[in-house]
Amino acid sequence: MTGADLKWLLRLYPRQWRERYGEEFVGLLEDVKPGFGGVADVVWEACKMRIASIDGRKLAGFALAGLVISAVVAYRTPEKFASSAVVRLTAPADAEPEVVRAEAMRLQREVLSRTSLSNLIQQPQLELYRSERKRKPLEDVIEQMKKEDLGIRMMTPKPGSKETVLALTYFGPDPARARLLVEKLVRRLVDDHQNTQRMTAVGLAEHTITDAEAKMAGLGSRIDVLDAPSLDKNPVYPNRMMMLFTGVVAGISGFFLFAGLRRFWKRVAAGTVGAVVAWVLVFSYLQQPFYSRSLMQVDSPETLRTIVGNQELLAGFRDEALQRVGSPDLQPEQIRIEAGVDPRALGIVVWNNNRFVAQRGNQAMITAIVDNLVRRRAAAGRPRGGSPRLEVVDPPTLPVSPSPPGFILSLPQWLVLGGGALGAMAASILSRRTQRTLPQNEPSVVG
Repeated sequence: MTGADLKWLLRLYPRQWRERYGEEFVGLLEDVKPGFGGVADVVWEACKMRIASIDGRKLAGFALAGLVISAVVAYRTPEKFASSAVVRLTAPADAEPEVVRAEAMRLQREVLSRTSLSNLIQQPQLELYRSERKRKPLEDVIEQMKKEDLGIRMMTPKPGSKETVLALTYFGPDPARARLLVEKLVRRLVDDHQNTQRMTAVGLAEHTITDAEAKMAGLGSRIDVLDAPSLDKNPVYPNRMMMLFTGVVAGISGFFLFAGLRRFWKRVAAGTVGAVVAWVLVFSYLQQPFYSRSLMQVDSPETLRTIVGNQELLAGFRDEALQRVGSPDLQPEQIRIEAGVDPRALGIVVWNNNRFVAQRGNQAMITAIVDNLVRRRAAAGRPRGGSPRLEVVDPPTLPVSPSPPGFILSLPQWLVLGGGALGAMAASILSRRTQRTLPQNEPSVVG
């Protein structure tokens, strides 16, 4: 490598040293043309010079500031304890593996339904999320619980297995209440499964359901508790030592950022702030819809295929729902019906810029589906069980806040934000190069 190719080595040295010895150093590199060993020596000397030029008191101050900030955050973050349990569902010998998986999905939906979680949250023994319920609607508290604290994971030991495992985990501020909640969830799973078994057996004996429907409902399957709810004595969150270490590292990084690139990053920060202001302005002009969601369970996969696979029937459902709502703001394309993983689960999503219209549209869609299917069964003269068994597992939600815009709507915002930051960086680089290339004005002498 030539000396000209190694000019980047000059940037490793402090600015004052470069301004004083830079030209001589570049000339030396061009004459010597150092190899790998010489480049390593130059880098090592630059590192030592950089370390020697560090202001130790400022570095310690930045590190201490990072430690203090992280300590405040770490010890103000509430602790969370975990409790977990494992439940196993086993299908009968003459049943297909999909039957027990469908039953596990149904139980999972029942436990995570808003009605179930609302009852658990407000039980006097648990009294969960008391401070959150004072500040937010119960719907938002339930969504927070499902997203952050409560999880049910469904697993199959191996493909084609007649067993399905449900692993329940809950994170809460009190270990005893966390275990009590998981105990109640496990008991609800077991009781719901046993009640379904009894109702299916009674329906089969009274000839209100067929053998195929009883088999599809998982008649004869067994539920067992493999691992009882655990009691965790040590919190799983937060990891305070890691947060303190991160704070110290962030403080040291901030020192080098402030000391070595002060002017450059001031321009970048100014451009980023301007970009954020522009992004907020663009964001405020974008209309964001409210989404209302609901979940239904139909009596058989055939009924689900009849609803989802018939576009003419879906169009009729939408038209009837629009007539019931009677709002010109709700359009057919704002109503979506989707099938879930469970072969009997039917999801309804309605979005609108008015949250009340979105919820009314979802309610009207459920009514249209139920009424239409009842009329179709009555017209067909079904001999057993004249009306379909439809159950609303999750009723239509009343959205509290609009959903964030999708990628297409977010694209202008990200372009403005990224363009502002990149523009600030480019302006800083161009400003530096211009200052280096422009000749310095010499004082004129007037004779």
